[in-house]
Amino acid sequence: MIPHPPQTAQLRGHVIVVGLHGIGLRVVEQLLGIGQQVVVIDDGADDRSVRQIALWEVGHVVGNAARVEVLEMAGLATARAVICTERNELHTLEVALLARELNDAVRVIVRSSNAPVGEAIAGVTGVGTVLSAEELSAPAFTEAVLQQRVHDFHLSGELFRIVEVDAKKSGTFRSEYGDLAPIISASADGVVTVFPSRDEHVSAGDRVALLATPDQFRKAGLISSGDAAKSQIPVGARYAKQAPPKSSSGSLRSLWQSVFYGADRALKTTIILFLSLIVVATIVIDIWYVNRSTDDAQMDLIDALYTTVQTLVTVGYGDFPFGDQPTALRIFDILLMLVGAALVAILFAQLTDLLVSRRIAASFGSQRAGTMRNHYIVVGLGGVGIRVVEQLRAAGKRVAVIDKEPSPRNVSRARALSVPVVVADATDSDALAAANLSAAAGVAVLTSSDLANIETGLAIRGEL
Repeated sequence: MIPHPPQTAQLRGHVIVVGLHGIGLRVVEQLLGIGQQVVVIDDGADDRSVRQIALWEVGHVVGNAARVEVLEMAGLATARAVICTERNELHTLEVALLARELNDAVRVIVRSSNAPVGEAIAGVTGVGTVLSAEELSAPAFTEAVLQQRVHDFHLSGELFRIVEVDAKKSGTFRSEYGDLAPIISASADGVVTVFPSRDEHVSAGDRVALLATPDQFRKAGLISSGDAAKSQIPVGARYAKQAPPKSSSGSLRSLWQSVFYGADRALKTTIILFLSLIVVATIVIDIWYVNRSTDDAQMDLIDALYTTVQTLVTVGYGDFPFGDQPTALRIFDILLMLVGAALVAILFAQLTDLLVSRRIAASFGSQRAGTMRNHYIVVGLGGVGIRVVEQLRAAGKRVAVIDKEPSPRNVSRARALSVPVVVADATDSDALAAANLSAAAGVAVLTSSDLANIETGLAIRGEL
């Protein structure tokens, strides 16, 4: 597809979008939706995105936006704004500085997920011109997992709040809510009204979204505190089954999971074989061993267990010799010593590996989450995930994280908040059990892969 070149001579007050990957295409679509002229700069866009903007008849300049001639070709001199949506922080900084240098009247909006870089860019482009997709989206995920009806945002440095309420009685918006501005209303029969007039009628049971400052909401008596976390509705039943009181068997199961958390299948198999060997050997010795000193036809069970264990761990006190026992029993004892010595060596090696692995994992903040209850599980510790974790902790919630390959930087941030991190694949039932899914109040799946999110959601649904 040949890029659609912009007619810069005809452009006035247009918006230049730098970067067409993912969010860049969505920005172009939104700008076109509100009637803005758009020119795109990108030298590595995929064919699908290029075809899409060509269908929209959007001008496309192929080149490096950090070069003067490329910005001039996009009509920077007459543009009203430049929006940088690329992920490369260094390239974004170069484009922002160059655009401001060439046209100090143009408004520069920059996407940045790096706080220090974002602050440096904001020092040049101005307050409110550096946006983080992660910071903008994280509150929405936090509100969703907490089932909040309170949504905060800042406008020109002032805090505003949108509160969703159910109308208790019929009347007009003005009579029921006074100076609170209605944003949207949904009636019981599904009719949705956007920006209804204050003189419009609202019926009991309608869902209404109102906009005002926190002080105005408190005066209206809709919220009792400025803390949005205190205004949330009860949570728990929507995302996970309510955990029943722990029984003794449940406590033993939790203890087993805690002790052997991180153990692989090989270690569990070795333990089962070792215990099975002890049981079989104890029964055989108890039945066939003859104590010559007492002429007792049979050894008691405790002595048989004692003899088996000391044989397996190669202690050999000589309390019960096998030299004068039947040939079959001596052959069995030989096999018991050989197999037992091998199993003990393998078992100790695997236990040592488990302890060392858990020690290393603990140093990176991977703590056991299996004892947590009524907590929130965040799957994915990327840019959005760590911000959701921070917001949940700020709201006083207990949080556990599952991530197959977490960023060391974000793991350190999670550990500073006393949040356990389970390093495992969230589609694995063992990983979900390690985070105690059955006792969780909510789950937020926030990995960077849509397919992984779907698979994880299905796995979680299958466990509940």
